[in-house]
Amino acid sequence: MSWYKNRVEAPGEVIREIVVADDGAGFGVADADIAESRPHYHTKTEELYVLLSGKLEVFLGTATREVLEQPLQTLRIPLHTLHWARSIGNVPARVLVVTLPVWVMTDHHLVESVDLRGRFFAVSFLCVS
Repeated sequence: MSWYKNRVEAPGEVIREIVVADDGAGFGVADADIAESRPHYHTKTEELYVLLSGKLEVFLGTATREVLEQPLQTLRIPLHTLHWARSIGNVPARVLVVTLPVWVMTDHHLVESVDLRGRFFAVSFLCVS
């Protein structure tokens, strides 16, 4: 038996869910290895990233960039905020992700096209299910 409840593999990241909806806790906890995630947003879930190892560049919207470099450094990602992240270096960054309320796959809305320079913003909304 593994230490996590569910394992979700997406391009550029592996998410291991530790506290899930069935636990009835009202919040979620996951451990994620992020090489480079795809741009997405959540309409029901706020996230708190806690860096465990590595270095992580996190993009919020089309213009804001945050860098998590020290273990236990945190970053809050509000509802409806377009975001994605990529590891700085050759190995994925490991992040503890706390969500409120609990994250569910149907609230992971991928954005097909984003100009990373912030000058053009054409999106096609996709929902991973």
